[in-house]
Amino acid sequence: MQRLKDEPPPPPDQAWFKRLIAIAILYRSVEKKIKSMKFPAYGAQITGYVVSGLSHRAGGRIDFNGLWSKQMISPELEQLIAEWALRLDEIMRKSAGPRNPSEWFKKADCWKEIHAHLPALTDPLPPELSYVKSDGKGDGKVTVLPPTGRHTIADYERIERCMQIPSAVWMEIAERGQKTGAIHWKVAGICRTLAGYAAGGWEKKPSARQAKPALEAVLAAEQAGLVNAGISAQIAEGDQG
Repeated sequence: MQRLKDEPPPPPDQAWFKRLIAIAILYRSVEKKIKSMKFPAYGAQITGYVVSGLSHRAGGRIDFNGLWSKQMISPELEQLIAEWALRLDEIMRKSAGPRNPSEWFKKADCWKEIHAHLPALTDPLPPELSYVKSDGKGDGKVTVLPPTGRHTIADYERIERCMQIPSAVWMEIAERGQKTGAIHWKVAGICRTLAGYAAGGWEKKPSARQAKPALEAVLAAEQAGLVNAGISAQIAEGDQG
């Protein structure tokens, strides 16, 4: 609350309004699909975790402009929601164990456990998750995505691996890598940017164009002996878990 007093948010504008409505469209669509699947219990909780899980896997990169324009989700996303609902219902019940599910599903520790077992995205991605993102200048040019202009599963996997590396490690890679010439200064700049994202709790997430060279910098720093060896292996083990 103090932060809001010190730094009041900007007044709502048209873009803010459209995004808000698009989020509501997404949530209501998930809610409607899960209701139609007639789960015996905890439909509201499944809805919440499906929305949260998809947002996390996608790094928050959802085509809200497209949702606003169409006022509905695509059949591909609806199918993905159905698949995730079945999986998350199973994961949620397993995580609850002997505890009261209604109370357990409200706790942060429940999300931590579910987060560790979220289903993986698979190709082809729904258009809402593989969209072309404008640079915000109205010219429609792609500035965030790979040369294909579409997100792929590999992009999301790289982004997630980046988010498993602490801020201090990113900064160490940037400083030592640039000083020794093991990584290019531009890539060192990307690593510093990710260090800032990590320090902020990943409220802002890496882009696909940032993630690929950043992970290559991790390998280069390891091979040069600049950071503790095994960071990549630890990340891989975490993915398997």
